[in-house]
Amino acid sequence: MLASLAEAAGVLERQDYLAAAVANGSFLLNSMIPDGSLRRTYKDGVAKISGYLEDYALVIEGLLSLHQATFSGNWLRQAIKLAETMIELFWDDAARTFYDASHMHENLFVRPRSIYDSPLPSGSSAATSVLLKLAVLAGNERFRQIASQSLRSMRDFLERYPLGFANWLCDLDFYLSTPKEIVIVAPRNNPSTSELLRALYSMWLPNKVFAAYDPDDPAPASELKLFEDRQMINNQPTAYLCENYTCKTPVTDPASFTAQLREG
Repeated sequence: MLASLAEAAGVLERQDYLAAAVANGSFLLNSMIPDGSLRRTYKDGVAKISGYLEDYALVIEGLLSLHQATFSGNWLRQAIKLAETMIELFWDDAARTFYDASHMHENLFVRPRSIYDSPLPSGSSAATSVLLKLAVLAGNERFRQIASQSLRSMRDFLERYPLGFANWLCDLDFYLSTPKEIVIVAPRNNPSTSELLRALYSMWLPNKVFAAYDPDDPAPASELKLFEDRQMINNQPTAYLCENYTCKTPVTDPASFTAQLREG
């Protein structure tokens, strides 16, 4: 729901959706992660029951969407931090796979692992998806390697029963493609920034990563690889379209940005 609200806020330019997304994201960070680990339920001011893999992966997805809607580096930094915790708790190096329950859960006869995508993606495919995106955003090779190993563990299933693994196939398509890397460097509330965002949201680009750097952000995620050497041109909101961290000519005009996106 967080991802849906944040994405809708950006595409439809709805401030009420954005306010709801920010409130929800703030609640998750402030109330549902009391000691660095995500909780699954909340009642009477108390968060309890350790989160499962799907909880971590989908909250990370929501935080990424919230960064894109607000340009705040904090959401992006928190997504990376939660991804590191997710790996620590759910990834098994020996088995080269994610488990649904962390090693901190109550003693279980069998550590569960669900792999099939239903109307909601499986925890494993959702975790693989966010790690693939974060690997590009942060230039994090470990994230990419774990996502790759997770995909390889599913090879036989994807070949034999593809209809049961829709989100896994999206992950595979992303992994085999050369994702478009899109960076907008601009104050979020500048009207020209909104014009660049309209150009971005005007077309369907499934295999992309998008991040923003706001010079007015008190704590931008400037350390991330995708932001290296990215700055505003002539003090105007500027868009960068890149592949493998090599960019086309940065543009400030929405029409030029649209043309670049269509050219691929």
